[in-house]
Amino acid sequence: MNGDGMGWKVVVTDDDQNVCKCLKNLVDWERLGCDIPYLAYDGRDALAFFVEEKIDFLICDLKMPGMDGLTLMHNIYEKSPDTDVIFISGYEDFNTAQEALRCGVKSYILKPINQQTLDELELLLKSLILHRESRKLRKCLFLPDNKQSFHAAIRKKDNEWLENFIVRLFVDGDSPAPLIADWIGDYLGREALIPPEAADIIVKQYLEKMSQMPDGKADFLLRECTKLMERQERMEENAVSFTESVKEYVLRNYSDENLGVETLAAEMGFSAGYIGRIFARDVGVSLQEFIIQTRMHEAKRLLRETRDTVAVIANRCGFSDANYFSKVFRKRCGSSPKEFRESEVILPNISKRGGSE
Repeated sequence: MNGDGMGWKVVVTDDDQNVCKCLKNLVDWERLGCDIPYLAYDGRDALAFFVEEKIDFLICDLKMPGMDGLTLMHNIYEKSPDTDVIFISGYEDFNTAQEALRCGVKSYILKPINQQTLDELELLLKSLILHRESRKLRKCLFLPDNKQSFHAAIRKKDNEWLENFIVRLFVDGDSPAPLIADWIGDYLGREALIPPEAADIIVKQYLEKMSQMPDGKADFLLRECTKLMERQERMEENAVSFTESVKEYVLRNYSDENLGVETLAAEMGFSAGYIGRIFARDVGVSLQEFIIQTRMHEAKRLLRETRDTVAVIANRCGFSDANYFSKVFRKRCGSSPKEFRESEVILPNISKRGGSE
């Protein structure tokens, strides 16, 4: 549910009506807390929904007649900057999808729509919804009424009120890291992004520590809590740009066979565990999975659009061993690179840069 107690609003846009109806009927919108999505079959129709009400999520095709996905996205960001955009992309749209990611699109899913695609979409939406709920819960803590009650409870050392308040506002069974535990853990000198099984223990430890403080430290404690909340807000804002930086790095360097979570972490100056958790939380898939998906998307594009050998394509996609590349490709795509190429229409008059197979 959104902040108004209503379901999250979604618009699905594709000039292929079958894709729209497939997403409408096969995604478990109720479980995600979303209303049944509005359907639009071109960009202009989709834009009209944003005039009438607040839309939380847009799922749209990249290539549509009249107004394409990128143009629609830029128009929507002017009217509704808080809307999260997910693109539906064909293999031939890979370069455009890369551009979209640089412009702030959360992710993209690939046609054809199948069960794996639907699972990826639901996972991504769940991640985005948790982010939205998290931001609202953090803001709720320091609303004037709550702030006064929180301050009074600290002064009185009213652990029961504080614990109930924490549970009511922050401990969400579906959340991967209850937010109150995040900043309480930070206050106790622990690592952020605390797993749910540890949250309860950390809250209790914090309340015990607070109850031992002299009365004169209540104001100090509240100020520290406020600082932590503000810091968490800044971290959240920075995490978005951080995740986009990681995406861009992968899109620029997927041809490097040494690219992986460890090497990327070393390059960016963070631990592999930290980068992996932040990326998976924001994007809905692991960083290693994103690297593999990026390489496979580019491999398919090259198989379709060039006559390079499988070995050359493997190398351009970050695989030094063509046999291993073929094994990964078959596992991911259901056919060998050669079979995939034969099943696709190769554009005519393409120069043979990599020799014959």
